[in-house]
Amino acid sequence: MRGVLSVGVALILLVATLSSQGQTAADLQQKAAALEQAGNTTEAAAAWRAFLKVQPANAEAYAHLGFLEAQQEHYREAIPFYKKALTLNPAMPGLKMNLGLALFKAGDLKEAVQIFQPLLKGQPSSSPEAMRLKTLLGLAYYGQQQYATAVPYLKQATASDSQNLPFRLFLRTVVSDQNNINVCWMFIVKSSI
Repeated sequence: MRGVLSVGVALILLVATLSSQGQTAADLQQKAAALEQAGNTTEAAAAWRAFLKVQPANAEAYAHLGFLEAQQEHYREAIPFYKKALTLNPAMPGLKMNLGLALFKAGDLKEAVQIFQPLLKGQPSSSPEAMRLKTLLGLAYYGQQQYATAVPYLKQATASDSQNLPFRLFLRTVVSDQNNINVCWMFIVKSSI
């Protein structure tokens, strides 16, 4: 009973504080979203943090903070926000992909693969999303020097868009820059079939 009273008193104090400031949780959320849409990254992040003080278990706010960090190319800083959002709401659309991309761009390729693999399994094999995931998986495996695993993904990705010469040339350059002639040759020959 005493715990219920304490929670009740805390909620009353919180509502009174917000009312005295003239901002409800919905106001804070709306302000944060508006600032983010306007491109005011620093102010938007502060507004999402203020919103989290009122609703600390809100997955959307953590996802937005992760997105704001990623927009600034602060991928390492984005990862904990995305992971917290995922813990709070594992079904949030796009969240796993955003986490995987942040991991990939931060150089955590092994962990990115762990995110991308299940996402790929949930996609129709020839969908644009599947092709994007195959490209990311191929590059992630390649970055881990797992060339034999990378090549089939990269081959599938280039086969889906054989007219994308810049992509094919980029991949050829990446492969040849790593002084892995056998993989380079195998990739070039098989992707041109």
